[in-house]
Amino acid sequence: MGLFNKKSKKEEEEKPEKATEVMPEEKQAEPGDVKVVLPKGKSASSYSVISNPYVTEKSSMLAQFNQYVFKVSKNSNKKGIKDSVEKLYNVKVEDVRVVNLPSKTRRIGRTLGVKAGYKKAIVSLREGDKIEVV
Repeated sequence: MGLFNKKSKKEEEEKPEKATEVMPEEKQAEPGDVKVVLPKGKSASSYSVISNPYVTEKSSMLAQFNQYVFKVSKNSNKKGIKDSVEKLYNVKVEDVRVVNLPSKTRRIGRTLGVKAGYKKAIVSLREGDKIEVV
């Protein structure tokens, strides 16, 4: 062994060459697999904007006036919400109103907690269009 752990020429020659790694082949699509293809320029799918319908007594009453309420992601905007609802439910959206509800502190005994805030959207549809909310 030499100074500074230099290897002799014999040791370098005897060392076998590295084996090349073989990359596994791409997984073949099976009949049950679903591949999501987004339109050009779209970074997020419609499901990432709208999380779920918001069903309450008030939202059920708004359905009579062709208005539906959805919980949406915090970083969504009116145009994104409109596009997502039209794409998911095959309806024509006329108006979108957005309400950003803040988080609230809740107390159970001595323990303080936080109820998460969320954003909800009230979507008005054109006459004749309906969404079945279960």
